Amino acid sequence: MCGIFGTVNYRISSKDFQLQLDKIKHRGPDGFGVWENNDGSVKLGHRRLAIIDTDSRSNQPMTFDNRYHIVFNGEIYNYIELREELQKKGVQFVTASDTEVLLKLMILDGPAALSRLNGMWAFVIYDALEQSLFMSRDRLGKKPLYYIYKGEQFAFASEMKGLHSCLDEFVYDHDFIRYAVANPFDNERKPETLIKNIFKFPAGCYGTYKKGRLEIHRYYFPEQLLHQTPAHKNFDEAVEQFRELFESSCKLRMRSDVPVGSALSGGIDSGFVVSTLGKMGYGRSGDYTALVASFPGSALDETAAALQVASHAGVNAVKVVVQTDLHPDQILKAVYDFEEIYLTAPVTFFQSYAGFRKNGIVVTLDGHGGDELFGGYPFDMDKKLKDDFPNIFKMRNTLNTIRKMYGQKENIPMNEVLPHFKGELLQTIKKRNPLSFFENEKHYRNQLFHSTFSGILPTLLRNYDKYSMHAGVEVRMPFLDYRIVAFAFTLPNSYRVRNGFSKAIVREAAKGIVPQPVLQTKLKSGWNSPMGEWLAGVWKEWLLDEIHSSAFSNCDLVETDKVHQQAEEFYNSASYDHVHGQQLWLQLQPYLIEKANKEFALS
Repeated sequence: MCGIFGTVNYRISSKDFQLQLDKIKHRGPDGFGVWENNDGSVKLGHRRLAIIDTDSRSNQPMTFDNRYHIVFNGEIYNYIELREELQKKGVQFVTASDTEVLLKLMILDGPAALSRLNGMWAFVIYDALEQSLFMSRDRLGKKPLYYIYKGEQFAFASEMKGLHSCLDEFVYDHDFIRYAVANPFDNERKPETLIKNIFKFPAGCYGTYKKGRLEIHRYYFPEQLLHQTPAHKNFDEAVEQFRELFESSCKLRMRSDVPVGSALSGGIDSGFVVSTLGKMGYGRSGDYTALVASFPGSALDETAAALQVASHAGVNAVKVVVQTDLHPDQILKAVYDFEEIYLTAPVTFFQSYAGFRKNGIVVTLDGHGGDELFGGYPFDMDKKLKDDFPNIFKMRNTLNTIRKMYGQKENIPMNEVLPHFKGELLQTIKKRNPLSFFENEKHYRNQLFHSTFSGILPTLLRNYDKYSMHAGVEVRMPFLDYRIVAFAFTLPNSYRVRNGFSKAIVREAAKGIVPQPVLQTKLKSGWNSPMGEWLAGVWKEWLLDEIHSSAFSNCDLVETDKVHQQAEEFYNSASYDHVHGQQLWLQLQPYLIEKANKEFALS
């Protein structure tokens, strides 16, 4: 788990190379290393977060046979099993690291080895004899890799800021920025970034760079998952298979030579992770901790439910209180560090993982991926209902608007609206079945497939890499073991949506180890930043100053009139709700990114 940086055919001094590597030193606070060839045309840099074999012998760049040189960001969880296989073939090892296993496996088997890796990775290997680079990212893209390709010149890094000095000029990609603002959950799979000529290396792929030519190939074909034959005969059998896979995934991800914990919210997914590990005996000897981000006084605070889960699992819990009274300079620095466009400010998560690190936790096992794989998002169903029952939703929206005019903050729940449309409902049901969205296996599965591989999950993976690595913390995701991903797409829709509950198979697998109130909850705010509360409160003066500044008026990355209108509507409303706060923040971000880069990147 680290930060990597490398250049080919750039005229950059060793000193300047080190300075550029230091821009991502937060990813690897435990040490650094640089290798370059005799003429300095190839340079590889590494910032280390020591997790497996913390001895200096496992520092990177790691070299073998004076020919192969690797820089690696990530973890290979099944490295012990792979090392044993290689040892049987006569391969010798001088470290206990997963890096050495990865390097020697790739030398022996080449790209075919990638399908045998259980982990997350972005790595680059330089072959000094062939004068070529080999690079790859994991199946889902949990670990980032950005690059610049200009024919005879090539550069790569774990974050965009690591590549700023390799640009001929710093120019924003206006088209991509507009797209990212309009589609915050549907842009991560695009190769473009906010900055022209910096690109994302695609997930599930490997590439070679030799003699000025870059070739990229896929090794992972997720569309094949849609054509699998299920190995289970019924729901109970599927539950048992899932439980076994999940326990195996959690056990693999507990391999660490540094302290491990879990970010625990009040939801089923993180609760299942903590409870599974508690069931397996972790935490009883102080080797595992549940970490709870607390928002005192906020509607988003789920501390009580989280602590209930930890207590039930027999796992020690540590509460990390998130502060909101940040100085504007701190907000701007957070925007620079995050360097992407998203719905919410990164400060919540930066603080949370920093708090985890202060409590001695270097690795966390978190619950990301459960919603995408097992149908946890309500908006898929909402879209179908809106298509079939437009009048119901129009009436609810109208009633909620009226309530806000009179200072009533709470939205009207759908169950209060539905009885008034009984006739319409019955007539519509006779014409077409609104539940066909779920009964149509192909339709709903395709929705989940998009969320997993193209939509929301790639965005969240990007975000959590940045959130955690900002504090020098490694996030592992048991739900996203490639075996569980494959298993999830063998399930019929009825195993996901069952008896009025989403994620039915997860809830059933968690019975007996997760408290019943958590299992039965349907309404969950999620681990998030309370944007509405912050923008209406402690950040109000700062935001209004920003959008009325001359710098904002002269920024061509934002629709200034639209931001002013949104701000006016937000501050004139009786309810500073979370969603409207997110939208205001989203529209403002390109301006903040430009300002942050001027202050921290280009100064």
